[in-house]
Amino acid sequence: MQAQAERVKADGHGRFVPRRVPWHRLISAAWKVLAVALLALSLAAYLADQAIHRHALLTWYDLNVYNDAGLITRQLPSILYLWELKVGVQFTYTPFAALIFAGGSFLPITALRWLMTGTGIAAIPLTAWLTLGGLGRRGTSRLAVAAAVSAVALWTEPVVKALYLGQIEPLLMLLVVWDLTRPDSRRLKGMGIGIAAGIKLVPLIFIPYLLLARKFRQAALAAGTFYATAVIGFLMLPGPSASYWLTGYFFRPGRTGSVHSLVNQSLLGVLARLYGSVGPAQGAWVPLALAVAIGGLVGGAMLSRTGRPVQGWILVGITSVLVSPISWDHHWVWIVPFLALLAGLAMKARPLARIGYVMTIVVVAGIIGSWPWRYSGPRAYVPRRGILGWFVKPPEVTQIKVVHGWQLLSWNLWVAVGSVVYIALIVTAIVAWRKRPRQVDRLAQPWHLARQLQRWWPRRKDQQEREEPRGREEPHGREEPHEREEQQEPEEPMRQEPQRRQEPPRRPEKRERRKRPVPVTAVPSSVDVLLARADAVLGGSAQDGANGQGGHDVTEKHDVAASEHNGHVPGYRPADGEAGTGSGPAAAGDGAEGTGSRPRAETRRPSR
Repeated sequence: MQAQAERVKADGHGRFVPRRVPWHRLISAAWKVLAVALLALSLAAYLADQAIHRHALLTWYDLNVYNDAGLITRQLPSILYLWELKVGVQFTYTPFAALIFAGGSFLPITALRWLMTGTGIAAIPLTAWLTLGGLGRRGTSRLAVAAAVSAVALWTEPVVKALYLGQIEPLLMLLVVWDLTRPDSRRLKGMGIGIAAGIKLVPLIFIPYLLLARKFRQAALAAGTFYATAVIGFLMLPGPSASYWLTGYFFRPGRTGSVHSLVNQSLLGVLARLYGSVGPAQGAWVPLALAVAIGGLVGGAMLSRTGRPVQGWILVGITSVLVSPISWDHHWVWIVPFLALLAGLAMKARPLARIGYVMTIVVVAGIIGSWPWRYSGPRAYVPRRGILGWFVKPPEVTQIKVVHGWQLLSWNLWVAVGSVVYIALIVTAIVAWRKRPRQVDRLAQPWHLARQLQRWWPRRKDQQEREEPRGREEPHGREEPHEREEQQEPEEPMRQEPQRRQEPPRRPEKRERRKRPVPVTAVPSSVDVLLARADAVLGGSAQDGANGQGGHDVTEKHDVAASEHNGHVPGYRPADGEAGTGSGPAAAGDGAEGTGSRPRAETRRPSR
């Protein structure tokens, strides 16, 4: 009980404080669980709709074309590009793709269909997951956002139509996105783009993008892989490869269907429906597609070089769908990484900007949503083309028709949405490029290059003279110093070295200094001076009386007075190292006679 009581927090008065509920953690965990549940609910609703309405959501029409092309490749490859499933429906992919479909034709048709459906559905959340990873998002939040985006994208018209036909487009998109989101240090980065381009030619647009983004190794690997797929096709299927590559079959837009069709959401399709004919439309489409392609590639490279690679390759993906001569509605699955991009930006944005990103996701998903045509009856809630063409139904979908008025928007709705995304990313690229940290290359400036050459030239000349062999004998002997000074070349001008960052002066370390002894001079007191004078007088008098020389008394006194005036005391012996210059009898009288009458006074040195 005491241990449990110690765990409970209490205030200063001893009252127990209730624990605070971690609302932030609860809300974070709640929305993550809700996102995963939303994906599960969306997938369950799709499968339930397929179970209720058989052959309404999944017909695998294009997958049947792939399977038949694989069987023809195995049995009679010479008619691969002459065979038609029905009038106007032919195999349009590369010979390398035909070899892949030939391998898939060994599977039972039922297993092949559900395998294609399962991988197509799995490609949507995986694409969103990789896109968020490219933005730097990690952890459970990345998983939850990818699930939420996939739940919404699963019901968009391009994804529903791709699953409906059994298309390979989601898998190709996943392959390209996986390759682009890998670290640049990976040696095989770029191979995925080459393989995707070897199956379908549209991903070739990513190779010049890699070149403009200065990712030369990846671009070379992608181009080399694509070339390898073409070589494999020629080795395995020489006849069909010659028909596909050498006759220009791959560049004919009408080989895949009607260019005027409503489901052809490309710039060429827009111009064909505007002019009413493909011939005049192609004349206007070529320069327009070329300008859009250049703008998309340059903008994508600018975004990549300013630290926004995800925005860069999404712009290139949208550009590829716009400039392609045939872009069916299911080719617009590139809207999935764009939705994931908006969701990833919303994760790190401020509250107001986050609301804007979420509202943009809702609006885009609502416009391209696969809304059902009926909400009652046996065909109720079967997803269709939504508001594309304002619920236009066959056979008007494939008829040649000149659109005008509101039909210019409703029949070209995917192109309109893609154009808005294209312009938004181009503006983002321009703004990011102008705000980039500029690194000025001084050698690229002509005036700086000329100055460097002027500085380097005399230095190069001196180096050549120094490299000449030394040790030659001087014919006129050794030169004089003044002659050498005359022959010396003028010194080089002082080169201005780059300014280095001045470091603050360091304080010198305090060292313990050894104390030196201070010399102290002992100054005798006045009493000592009087006693010394008396001894000198007495000693001098006794000596004069003994010798009979009385004339020295006056001289003695005079010398004592002089020595006292100069600071010397008679009878005082200087210490070691002191200069003593005493003169006369007092200075020399250190014997017994000088101290016979009175003992000499000792001089005491004052203590320090």
